[in-house]
Amino acid sequence: MQHYLETELKALQHQLLKMGGIAETMFRDAVHSVLNRDAELARRVIAVDDTVDKLENDIEARCIQLIARHQPVAFELRYLVMAQKVTEILKG
Repeated sequence: MQHYLETELKALQHQLLKMGGIAETMFRDAVHSVLNRDAELARRVIAVDDTVDKLENDIEARCIQLIARHQPVAFELRYLVMAQKVTEILKG
């Protein structure tokens, strides 16, 4: 059972990194669109927001499922709580 939890935590980490990368790109592009008055780039940034919303929901659901199924303690529980907080921060 521990191996399954470790595998799920790695998958969660992958999702967090993906969401963070998208949010970083969105931020950079949003600043660029404002500085250069690029309306098309601004529209593309807005369009990607749905992807970030979906990732946020998927990550939160995965965290809740892992907590419910495995009743993690120590590092694993702290990691899952941190993952939920990171998604909230990235979504802003």
